[in-house]
Amino acid sequence: MAPIELEKRDQMAYLALYYAIRGDVDRSEKIRATLRLINATHKRVHIAARQFVPVV
Repeated sequence: MAPIELEKRDQMAYLALYYAIRGDVDRSEKIRATLRLINATHKRVHIAARQFVPVV
């Protein structure tokens, strides 16, 4: 995901939490369902961690 997409996803997750706290469960669940769909449709790419080789 691009940084902008991650930021948008984070904002949507925050809104879902906000609505859940406020008691608007239907709206919160709609947002959460959308987030699950977005996460399921994005191809996950494994990025190998940097490996440090000691210098002898």
